[in-house]
Amino acid sequence: MWFKRDIASVLRDDSSVIQILRGPRQCGKTSLFLDMDPSFKELSLDDLDLRHLANEDPTLFLKQFNSEKIFIDEAQYAPGLFPLLKRKADLFKRENSKLKTIIRLTGSNQILMDRQVKESLAGRASFFDMNTLSLHEVAQQTSHISTQSYLYRGGWPELYGLTPKKWTV
Repeated sequence: MWFKRDIASVLRDDSSVIQILRGPRQCGKTSLFLDMDPSFKELSLDDLDLRHLANEDPTLFLKQFNSEKIFIDEAQYAPGLFPLLKRKADLFKRENSKLKTIIRLTGSNQILMDRQVKESLAGRASFFDMNTLSLHEVAQQTSHISTQSYLYRGGWPELYGLTPKKWTV
């Protein structure tokens, strides 16, 4: 089941060269970015081989996956990429009069993302925080849910793909 996320319109309206979406694991960050624009080249640093390459040789990592638009999932695992992403953003801004998002990053480790990213990408990135599904997002998709049932079930998107015998309270 796909849920229209309230933050999607904010992300679409933002023309920052770099967008950073932070939030807990499994709240839908990756799914949202992939749904918004599947033309981004997705690189997940949950893949240990990719993570190793990104940390050992960040220049080769970006050259190997040379694409105008890149999406790096769990970016906090490769802090050495951030200076190169900063350079990519600067070059894009210098060469293009119309700004658009060409780099998307997600991260679930708030402490690492804050420390590593804010210093490296200051003035080049917009930061967004995403959480589990809100009652508003769930109610738009499933009109029969009560507030009490939502509080019982919670806001993790995966829970709404299940068909349990009884979810009402």
